[in-house]
Amino acid sequence: MQWAARNGYLYVIQLLIAHGADPTITDSQGYNSLHLVTHSSSIMPLLYLLHQPINVDSRDSQGHTSLMWAAYQGDALSVDLLLRHGANANLKDDAGLTPLHWAVVRGNRVSIRRLIEKGADLTAKDGEGRTPRDMAVELKSLGAWKRALEEGGMDEYGVKRGKPLSDRNTKIAIFIMPTIFFYVMFMTLTLLPWYTGILLALALFFGMHHIVTRVLLNKNTYTDSVSQTPYFAGIITGSLIWVIYCWVTRLLSETQYHSVAQLMFAISAGLCAYNFFRAVTLDPGTCPKPSSDEELRSVSQLVHVFLINLLMVGFLGH
Repeated sequence: MQWAARNGYLYVIQLLIAHGADPTITDSQGYNSLHLVTHSSSIMPLLYLLHQPINVDSRDSQGHTSLMWAAYQGDALSVDLLLRHGANANLKDDAGLTPLHWAVVRGNRVSIRRLIEKGADLTAKDGEGRTPRDMAVELKSLGAWKRALEEGGMDEYGVKRGKPLSDRNTKIAIFIMPTIFFYVMFMTLTLLPWYTGILLALALFFGMHHIVTRVLLNKNTYTDSVSQTPYFAGIITGSLIWVIYCWVTRLLSETQYHSVAQLMFAISAGLCAYNFFRAVTLDPGTCPKPSSDEELRSVSQLVHVFLINLLMVGFLGH
């Protein structure tokens, strides 16, 4: 099984465990199956072993955990998976190095960021008194270190950068801003020739996105920071507002000629607004976690069968 784990052979691992193989047995270097499957950088075998009776923070002969190995390899997916399954981000190996130190050795920005988000100690020192930042300077990976902390809203020393508004007012401003910017963009398209109006409207849209992400949210990325904000809801709301406004001010006076079409539009717009409001305000609920590994395996098998059937239907239809 250790050879299978080293090469990431999920089905062989599953078969051997089903026949009584012990994933906690270690080799001469202190590696158990969890260490070895982490070395392979194979996500699905790692996920499978994390649901076996094996300590996620088990150490090899030099005190390295699987999280340290994943960080050293720059394997951000494995780092994230191990952290989600309870791996300790502040354990030290025999040399005093934490997983964050090992992530700095590889210089992987995403791994560094994931560890910091999960509470890794930025001031932890190794056996020679070096913090992760000191090691980043020594190994010339300070650029990755700075970018990782900037994306987390901190400076290179781990100090949180403040936002210009409170959390509540930030959400309100992000929600209202698309409606305001849409008005400016539409007026730009109305007043200027099309070949300059389109370019300026696109620049205004980018400016709005820049203000939301870089100013209000105080992030160093244009993508990762908006998913937990009302930004997209504000864009849809602004679109609805200006479509309905144009209908009321420009088309409603034509009711005597197109009364049925106007009524259908009013009903459609009302239904869109109502259902969007309900979608935003209702609690979406949560998917219950499997109560045991057996239930998890049953769900995985059902999903597998469903995907196979879906592929077969698509193949037959084609």
